[in-house]
Amino acid sequence: MASNVIINRSPDHALQVCSNCKIRKKACDKAFPSCGYYTYRALVCRYTAPASLPEAENNDSETEAPSYREFILSLEAPATTTAADMESFRISCSSMPSSLMLMDTISDSVLSRSLSFGKLAESLGLDGILHDQVHSIIRATGQFIDDVTVRYFRGIHEWIPVISRGSFQNRLINSSAPARADFSILLLSMCLITYRPSRVTAQLINQDTMYFTTKMLFAHVQAFISSSPNLIQAGILISIYEYAHGKLDTAYNSIANCAKMAHAIGLHKLKSSLDPQENEASLGGDEEKNIWWGIVIYERAIFCDIMPADQPLATRFPSSFVPLPSESAVLDRNGTTHVRAMTRLSVSAVDIKHVGGFGRQTQAAYLLDQVLNIIKIVDIKTKLLELGKADKDLMGFLGILLEKSYKAEEHYCGSIAICIRALYVLHCYILDQAFTGLENWGQYSAAALDTVSKMVIDIADYCNKQCDSFHIHPPPPTTFYIVQAALKHLDTDPCLEGDFRSKDYEALRKFLDNFHNRWSII
Repeated sequence: MASNVIINRSPDHALQVCSNCKIRKKACDKAFPSCGYYTYRALVCRYTAPASLPEAENNDSETEAPSYREFILSLEAPATTTAADMESFRISCSSMPSSLMLMDTISDSVLSRSLSFGKLAESLGLDGILHDQVHSIIRATGQFIDDVTVRYFRGIHEWIPVISRGSFQNRLINSSAPARADFSILLLSMCLITYRPSRVTAQLINQDTMYFTTKMLFAHVQAFISSSPNLIQAGILISIYEYAHGKLDTAYNSIANCAKMAHAIGLHKLKSSLDPQENEASLGGDEEKNIWWGIVIYERAIFCDIMPADQPLATRFPSSFVPLPSESAVLDRNGTTHVRAMTRLSVSAVDIKHVGGFGRQTQAAYLLDQVLNIIKIVDIKTKLLELGKADKDLMGFLGILLEKSYKAEEHYCGSIAICIRALYVLHCYILDQAFTGLENWGQYSAAALDTVSKMVIDIADYCNKQCDSFHIHPPPPTTFYIVQAALKHLDTDPCLEGDFRSKDYEALRKFLDNFHNRWSII
């Protein structure tokens, strides 16, 4: 009797309620492919479990279910079609994003044989299809999801903590339905930035394929859904990957795109209050604040290496009284009260010693931003006066960072690199301008560049001795560009000759080789 009820049920209604109404604990009319509640509000409705969808037409064939490629080919209209067939074909094509159709070379996911193709495309939607594709891509790299997350949070997360480990893991574990598209693309971006292909996995999916796939899917998701923190986080990771691989213009465009999305959802509205109670109450927004700080820092870092003429930055540096961002320990909700208290310090408090690695990157970016603004000053006398003050601040701050880096386990490479990059920008600008009647400035800047370059050589020597740790703790991309700046200075400095110059070259080149090896740059 019960079986007769199932067989005679209308094909326009599902056997069970949709997953969204089930979560909301609301009544569902079980209309298929979208229930009445979500159809009326033009929202995405999902029937995720095969048992909750209408049974396909009777098919006793035991042949293997088709792959995505076969699915797409099957969507081609047959030679003889009815109006209903053409409408079903149109709906199926519109439900399957075109970029995802191209993904069959990477993913050969098998579709459920309990569903007809048209019904499947309607029921999965963007979230379901992207969820399956991302998991298939990660499997193609020879990794599991846990491998990707462990490598990310043990490495890159230490110097760019824009993702809360706790909230990410909770969402990854507790999600009963297919993850949202923005979360899936974030997971794929984490895989991209940590992927080191072996000889075996490179034959399945090399790094270039991984990069272009991630970029393509990111662009498609951005076109289909509204801006969200997860989508912006994915964009930041893609931009850092491009920055590390020398794709400067592309990286700058990517981080500027993240800035626009962050503006759209209000992440740029940082509060200037340093009140302890207010900051403790706002710890829930640490992740959003760190996202904005990550954009601000890396937009300026990338800007230094392209220096586009007459092109303004997409972000304005927050007030100097805005509190520092949260360190990874706070963001992951396992920090001490002492570490939490550091987030109440203002960005301009550069002389305070007890500040973590990400806070130091923010302060270094603050000083770099001052240099970039001083360069725009028209009055020469005022400009030189301000550049002198900025040089003094940068050298003092760099001394604090170098002292801390040898005594603590904090990750200060990023902040040291940004600080040194600011000094290169400052003194190279003075030498390039050749201010009339101010030869002393030129001599001082030349000497300053010698000193900074020797610092970079010492840093490269130290890092070369620690190259085994590059696998776990990859160096920030900013370190690559200060080494390049030091090499350029060695090429133009006539005072450095002989064995001394050769040893310096060797140290810098070895660092670049280690950097390229870690970031899998060919």
